[in-house]
Amino acid sequence: MNRQKYIFAVISVLLMGLVCGVTCKFQWEYFFAGFLYGNSQGNHKIIFSKDTGFYEDEFYLRIYAPASEIYYTLDGSDPTKDSLKYESPILIEDASKNENTNSMRQDLSAGFVAKEDEYAVPDKLVDKCTVLKTAYYDDAGNRSSIEQRIYFVDFEEKTGYENVNILSITSNPENLFGNDTGIYVLGDTYENSIGAVNKEEMDWCLWPANYTNGGRFWEREADIHVFNKNREHVLSQEVGIRIQGGASRGLNPKSLNIYARDEYGDNRIRYDFWGTGYYPKRMTLSAGGNDNRGKMLDRLGSELTKDCEFATMHYEPYVLFLNGEYWGFYYLTEKYDEQYIEQYYGIDHDNVIIVKAGELETGNPEDINSYLEMMNFVETADLTVSENYQFACELLDMQSLIDYFAAEIYMARLIDWPTSNYALWRTRSTSSQKYEDGKWRWMLFDLNTAAMQEESIEHDTLARVIRKSPMFKNLWSNPDFREQFSDRILEMSETIFEKESVVKTVSEYVDFMFEPVRKHHQRFFGKTFEGKYPTAESITNFARGRAEYISVMLEANMPDS
Repeated sequence: MNRQKYIFAVISVLLMGLVCGVTCKFQWEYFFAGFLYGNSQGNHKIIFSKDTGFYEDEFYLRIYAPASEIYYTLDGSDPTKDSLKYESPILIEDASKNENTNSMRQDLSAGFVAKEDEYAVPDKLVDKCTVLKTAYYDDAGNRSSIEQRIYFVDFEEKTGYENVNILSITSNPENLFGNDTGIYVLGDTYENSIGAVNKEEMDWCLWPANYTNGGRFWEREADIHVFNKNREHVLSQEVGIRIQGGASRGLNPKSLNIYARDEYGDNRIRYDFWGTGYYPKRMTLSAGGNDNRGKMLDRLGSELTKDCEFATMHYEPYVLFLNGEYWGFYYLTEKYDEQYIEQYYGIDHDNVIIVKAGELETGNPEDINSYLEMMNFVETADLTVSENYQFACELLDMQSLIDYFAAEIYMARLIDWPTSNYALWRTRSTSSQKYEDGKWRWMLFDLNTAAMQEESIEHDTLARVIRKSPMFKNLWSNPDFREQFSDRILEMSETIFEKESVVKTVSEYVDFMFEPVRKHHQRFFGKTFEGKYPTAESITNFARGRAEYISVMLEANMPDS
């Protein structure tokens, strides 16, 4: 604030005080605070002496509003007249010294019930930030809009945050942990299923629980605050959150889908998370799925194959604070949707059809017919007939298909692929524009279940795909396809999957992820690791041994001459 403005503010406040007297004290204090703090904070109705951010030292926070009754909470709940009343400056210090709350819960996963050694609650205080939600009441008893501030104090010496972004998610505790409405807990869904499900025959990850429920009904309002690696506060936005995944919903911690909607104030999340210029409508905060110990398979597979002719995702590392408590290490990534296709392929989002695991994901109801017709032809036509194979090439981007299957087979993708966890897309109408030709193209995701593991070095994944995928089996009958596929997978073994290059990439991941993931393990599993990073040795051994088996696998699956 320049000197002239400051003098004017002081004079104005003094004049106002003379006119209003003591009864208007809060009004002229608010007026004065607006000059001191308001402009730097976007002229919010509630004024804070310190804005959201990281601070080296504790401080006293002053709050100003155009009314005398100001209330606040520190647990993520919305303030009411039953909340704490602001009457004097609040000491904001390192909240890590406060007692653990939600991190001590044992209803976050059936793993606490089924396997005593699967998870552990923290045996010491976890790191925390201060989550302050504030509102005021006017003379008519109406509550103002709620303002939220997030304060991290004395984090300079804390470990496990080096070169990672910070994401704070805050939601009413009942939205997350309530038995009836909480999306993160066993809850009433679990209690009501006791006796109705044979838990002896069902994996505990799949036991019915609140967190296994999906859909819009199980989306909850939340506020996100994003801090980049330089600890700059780069985003504050209201969003919707849901639990993400299949069986991994039963694990702890869980992945979250994050949604922007007009009803939350904006239909895009207004930050360039991946440096690509993309403001998503939806994104996923991934805990790693079934790779929840090592947390590198999805990122590794996508980054190795990013130049192939199929879609891949970008991954950015984040540490999550959930309602103010440290909640572990994650990767933030895009979701495959019409906006993703528009951003990265230049196709209007209204012209996009996406099919996932045989079900229409994006498009009009009748769009599924184009997928079913394509699959019926490619699965049943005699593709040894040249004309039929050429027509298949008009339906499919054959290079995309070959790149996709070659990469998945090379990485020994097992268990739920190729029968599920696959996706492909096309345009509804066509033009001369690249990618707007109506051909189906593939999308890579979910490598965390089983891929690039040492025990799979000699796995005949090609034979498995021929057995499991009628489409691929029929394509394999065509000699031109077999030759093109064989050439491509052998080329991949010498380029994108070249063993020393992959080993180097994994080593770089380990150097970066070691401390953040070690902290994550201590938080959720009650133990950590020292010398060996989880899964890294298995992945590097796979990288060193897989290439030698590719030629053997190809030869073993060639039809008899």
